Amino acid sequence: MLAPLAVAAAIAGAGAGIPQAPGQCGVIRGRLDLWNGGTPVQIWVVGTRRMLGVEEPIPGEVTRLLDQADDRWAISVFGEYRVCAVTRSRPGHRQSVTIVGTDRLEVRPRP
Repeated sequence: MLAPLAVAAAIAGAGAGIPQAPGQCGVIRGRLDLWNGGTPVQIWVVGTRRMLGVEEPIPGEVTRLLDQADDRWAISVFGEYRVCAVTRSRPGHRQSVTIVGTDRLEVRPRP
């Protein structure tokens, strides 16, 4: 019975690192993708339904991974992102963030 509790705790904490107010920072596990439109770089926070819009500048290590791909629109960059809020978190709205650090980046085909 212990395993389901551990899974439930992990799911509940999936978005725990999302900063709530401008200036706050946190670490999230996410999938960074390129999109058409007003916010071309977005991160899906793994284990949630949240999408974060990424403001410039994009860290060099992420840019290098995107530039190395044959088709940068066909890949996703999974990893741990340290993000700082530009706008406050509001349910049902995409929050704007900046990426101030990354760790364990991994390129995968886009789903």
